[in-house]
Amino acid sequence: GVYRRQLGIWIVSVTIPLGLNILRQTEWLPGLNFDPTPVALAVCSLLILNGLLRHRLLALEPIALEGAVDNLRDGFIVLDNENRVVRANPAAHAEFNVALRDAPGEDAQSILNAWELLQPALTVYRDQTMTIAADGVERDLEYRVSPVRDWRGRITASVVIVRDVTEVRRYQRRIAEWAFRDALTGLANRRSLFDEGPAMLEVARDTGQPCAVIYIDLDGFKAINDRLGHNVGDHILARVAGRLQDLNRVDALVTRNGGDEFVIVVSTDRDSAALLIKRLETAITTGILFEGKELHVGCSIGLAMFPEDGDHLEILLRSADAAMYSVKRPKPPSRPL
Repeated sequence: GVYRRQLGIWIVSVTIPLGLNILRQTEWLPGLNFDPTPVALAVCSLLILNGLLRHRLLALEPIALEGAVDNLRDGFIVLDNENRVVRANPAAHAEFNVALRDAPGEDAQSILNAWELLQPALTVYRDQTMTIAADGVERDLEYRVSPVRDWRGRITASVVIVRDVTEVRRYQRRIAEWAFRDALTGLANRRSLFDEGPAMLEVARDTGQPCAVIYIDLDGFKAINDRLGHNVGDHILARVAGRLQDLNRVDALVTRNGGDEFVIVVSTDRDSAALLIKRLETAITTGILFEGKELHVGCSIGLAMFPEDGDHLEILLRSADAAMYSVKRPKPPSRPL
């Protein structure tokens, strides 16, 4: 609208003196015996003054706005009421794969590769995040749809601003994963144990299936950690964690409880849990190579069964911990008869 008003003022201003002089020189108006140039220029000046005061003639804002839109890092697309593309900046080409030379006047459905996801938002003007695949790579796009209203309040167009938030979402997911994962071993951490463990017990309670809680503590780890350094200790913990994961089923929750302690929650009966413990002992006590040296750690393992030994995770952990320490506690020497 601003462009149309400015252009109209220029055309009328130029046409009035030019047209009157043409009429006078060609004698199309026989009664025009005076020079109309001063009057025409006066009318032209009034029109230009009106354009300057009311219609922002010679205003720089539209030009500045065009430059700002073209240099936006976010995709900027303007759609009319018939969903035709009125304007698209260079960033929109990267986000929505819009061909800029073909975009103006084209139907949005034919040139926007995410139109099916975007169309519902145009009716309610809400902000959303969508995932689209471009060149076989999935990207997370955050888009905002805003209505453009005229002076009567009627919606005449829609502005779509698109931002690529793939890296931001990936970082957020990584942060969320770190909250429930042990950074050293990659196992679920204590927070995850108390988040997922009770849910596994609820499933066991509903299905009537037994569930085992296995508490593992490494023997001799502190001596190795103190003598050879924390980097060696971290290597041992990471290798032990990998072996624990390899030996357990998909439905088992393997966690690092802290330090050199591990907890496994698995849906199984007591006999199967006893066999699993033997396999765990063999895997943990097998030598671990570090810079050409073979290191060995032992382990003490305690077992608690749901529901015989407790019906809550905290009770089962205490029972398994007590069973583990009873194994770890050295037996008193036998007295001679």
